[in-house]
Amino acid sequence: MNLKRKNSYQAVLNMAFPVMLAQLGQISVGVIDNIMIGQLGTVELAAASFANNIYNLAIIFGMGFTFIITPLIGMAIKKRGSGKSAALLENGLIANIILGAVLTFFLMLLSLFFGHMGQAKEIVKPASHYFWLLNITTLPLMMFYTFKQFAEGTGDTKTGMTIVLMANVINIIGNYTFMFGKLGFEPLGLNGAAIGTIMARVFMVVAFVFVIKFQNRYNQFLKGYGRAVISKSQVVFILKKGFQVGVQMVTEASSFCLAGVMIGWMGKIGLAAYQVAMSLSTLGFMVYQGMGAATTILVSHSWGEKLPDQVRKVAGTVTRLIVPMALVMTLFFIVGRNWLPTIFSSDQEVRQMAGVFLIILGLYQLPDALQIIYSAAVRGVADVKVPMYLTIISQIIITLPASYMFAFIFQYHQIGIWFGFPLGLTISFVFLYLRFRKVTKIQVR
Repeated sequence: MNLKRKNSYQAVLNMAFPVMLAQLGQISVGVIDNIMIGQLGTVELAAASFANNIYNLAIIFGMGFTFIITPLIGMAIKKRGSGKSAALLENGLIANIILGAVLTFFLMLLSLFFGHMGQAKEIVKPASHYFWLLNITTLPLMMFYTFKQFAEGTGDTKTGMTIVLMANVINIIGNYTFMFGKLGFEPLGLNGAAIGTIMARVFMVVAFVFVIKFQNRYNQFLKGYGRAVISKSQVVFILKKGFQVGVQMVTEASSFCLAGVMIGWMGKIGLAAYQVAMSLSTLGFMVYQGMGAATTILVSHSWGEKLPDQVRKVAGTVTRLIVPMALVMTLFFIVGRNWLPTIFSSDQEVRQMAGVFLIILGLYQLPDALQIIYSAAVRGVADVKVPMYLTIISQIIITLPASYMFAFIFQYHQIGIWFGFPLGLTISFVFLYLRFRKVTKIQVR
């Protein structure tokens, strides 16, 4: 990429915008799910919040696991041409199917302990049934992410966007049909939302297989696919690297998911409000994750061409773009704190508590955005082991104890849970920024 200032901004945005739309598609499904579930009642919304907090933690690990495919494909194309990409996809798909099966089994076991996690009794049973149905989608989702990360590694961010947006329509139709009993079906309530998700995620993987098989653009990257050598060493390498990225990703998310569990200890009102705030938080995450995906792709391409100076320029360009975006999101959440929760719930207590949560949510948008960008930057150079440990320190060792201390020791209750987030995310950004500077500085020398 020719990093003249104007062209560099355009290149990043052209790469990032389709990913943002894909994220918007995935996020909007979650938001629409919560709006529709909210119409069923506070118990159903709280049950969905609890189940999704647990399930999303595992899926974020799985998604992070597949993220290693993008820089490996990007560097392989730039270093050796497209000939190695087919073998990477084939071996990566095997590794990700193995993980998908393991995650499915683990989640089924975990669901047996829902009644022992300190949640209100009335939400345990509906949360368990909803969770079991969601778990059906784990393996198809892992396969979809494999193809999506492969496509992005080649520089194609539009195909994933298109498929996700189409899947959204299927999900909404499925929700409406099965939740509320339309077209002759019995109303299934919360379980109907899970059925809509199953329909959408099966479609996503089938559609991506069709596109990769029949779209001419991918022919150059799939030469020898099906005849590539299934390499035990390469599968193990992908499993190892993917595991490290997965741990980093799930660690970033675990502080939020486990904070939801702690809020659940204090009652269903706080848990429902937390679900509202977390649903809205994904609007900022959508933008930051899109910019992060562009960062990983462009960094991996420059790294594959052995241009560490350009790698730094990519990170600098994205940083200059992401700061004003994060500040806009900060203003949006703080200004909209009183009316945004009304979209999700008619319960006045839920609305009021969610509004308070949104103030702190707004305050940590900038460090959250920056830590996502520099996490993506170090992943683009396939540096994943040390960032994994740095993230564990900032998100688990710092954030969660701080949240617990403010909530239960200093007696700030539900709002105290949120106080740990700005602290942990700021420290995470500093750690990852310094790591990126160190790795690229070594290569420059």
